[in-house]
Amino acid sequence: MIIPPHYNTNLVLSVKNLALRRGGRVLQSHILLDVPKGHGMCLRGPNGCGKTTLLYVLAGILESESFTIEKVDHFFLPQEHALLDHATVEDNLWVFAKLMREPRLLLDEDPFDIKSLLKQKVYTLSNGQKRRVSLTRLLMTTMKLWLLDEPEQGLDKYFTTILQDVLQAHLQKGGAIILASHTFQTQSSWEEFFFEED
Repeated sequence: MIIPPHYNTNLVLSVKNLALRRGGRVLQSHILLDVPKGHGMCLRGPNGCGKTTLLYVLAGILESESFTIEKVDHFFLPQEHALLDHATVEDNLWVFAKLMREPRLLLDEDPFDIKSLLKQKVYTLSNGQKRRVSLTRLLMTTMKLWLLDEPEQGLDKYFTTILQDVLQAHLQKGGAIILASHTFQTQSSWEEFFFEED
């Protein structure tokens, strides 16, 4: 499978000759990928075709053989919320702020409406509320490349629209996004790539 390059300048990600495997089975092979600033790409395809595996390889969490990759600093948001259940929302965001070397919580903008949740323990939140807390971390990072796995999962229609606005604003600032989703509606300027089952 080849994801064709679009530009040769201002790249935030360049991948050559990547193969995705799971349990000895080849999911996809010969992936070539160039992602420039301001570019959004949505990965589509059936379960098990390699969308999430690709994101994990790009994030450096999974290894793959004999490929080359060049990328800027990135932020990976997995399907799982990756929050501390018995800590408050505020404490979770402080942990993330310290990882990002931020001296304060940057909550001047609160598109996901989490200020009212700050003192609640994460385990008391609904799935949609946990997703909104997770997505708030996007606004606390200066990293140009966002890798997102099913970012809309658990959101209602209102907050799905908010997410679309946040992602588009990131692209307009020169960032880039690769996300995997079955249902997320992207802007017409986004590239959609459909993985086929091997």
